[in-house]
Amino acid sequence: MNPVHRIVKAVAASVWVLLLGVAVFVAPPSENTGSLVWQLALFEGPDPLLVAVFQMMGIWPLWYGRVLWRDSWPIALLALASFAVGAFALMPALFFRNPERPPRQHPQWLVGFCRSVVVRWILAAISLGLLGWGVLAGDWERAAALWAKDGFVFTYCLDFAALSAVYPFLVWQERRRRAAPATMGLPP
Repeated sequence: MNPVHRIVKAVAASVWVLLLGVAVFVAPPSENTGSLVWQLALFEGPDPLLVAVFQMMGIWPLWYGRVLWRDSWPIALLALASFAVGAFALMPALFFRNPERPPRQHPQWLVGFCRSVVVRWILAAISLGLLGWGVLAGDWERAAALWAKDGFVFTYCLDFAALSAVYPFLVWQERRRRAAPATMGLPP
């Protein structure tokens, strides 16, 4: 395996262990999580910035899924699980993944979804719209206070940060994978 892929796997494993440790040992206690999740899902949360980050946690699995759903079944299942638990499922997918193996054959609709420029632009517009609204309408001091006192908010914000930081590595791996078949005589 390419040494750079080993580094990417090590970074993903380290981020996952760190995220688990912080969620278990550092996060403050959660209060009324069920009600908070419902409010955030309905865009009625305590602050627009926190609502935007929460909603983005539903968009990130689609960004990752467009790359990971064409991988092996365990990796694709971890990508699906990420809709419920975010980086806690996606980080293991990244360090169990073998980016040097050609992708499996899939139904044409799935390949079309995963490679579609239109889907990419729609996801980008939704993502930028959510983040722009959160940044402009949010009260940063209030969001920081809620982040510091509620374990659920604390954890999903860290989850969002981890997914944001690691996504460029996944894109880099996938670009190298797509370039490899052309040089190795494998079908793309």
